Amino acid sequence: MENGIAEYAELNVSSNFSFLEGGSHPEEIVKRATLLGYRAIALTDRNTLSGIVRFHMAAKNAGIQAIVGVRIDIEDGSSLICLPQDLNAYSKLTRLLTLGKRRSKKSMCRLWRADIIEHALGQILIVLPPLSFYMPKLHARQKKIEEEFSKELLEWAELLPGSVYLSASLRYRGEDKPRLQALY
Repeated sequence: MENGIAEYAELNVSSNFSFLEGGSHPEEIVKRATLLGYRAIALTDRNTLSGIVRFHMAAKNAGIQAIVGVRIDIEDGSSLICLPQDLNAYSKLTRLLTLGKRRSKKSMCRLWRADIIEHALGQILIVLPPLSFYMPKLHARQKKIEEEFSKELLEWAELLPGSVYLSASLRYRGEDKPRLQALY
């Protein structure tokens, strides 16, 4: 903390535009981030940018940086947080989402790894580990899950050097320390 201001920005936040996941309006997320002393916060709803304008305006009015992004679920791999770094990358991201939505039923989005790679220039990609990445009750399958995810993460890093990061968030379920060690 510097001068009472948090040096932290949450990069994986869902609003009520992520149906059955996020419960807060984008403006409420910004208000809470301001109360927590954040200088920046991201809005990364699942496969949509629907709340971004409201989020951006609220952040602008609150004097904090709005980080625009989206969580993308792909058919042949782990989910990703995609953060465009400039206007050109934002345009690529909107085209990517349009492509995925045209391939599926209403409110759905179907994308594959090749689609992400094609639209990746200017994006920061944060790879999310599968929910089952560290679950001690799955002893027999755990090593395989960890190996598959590690392989996938390395493939992303090789395909898009300097643009790929690993998400490591706390779940507060008692297994955070060994889970984070397994991710490391």
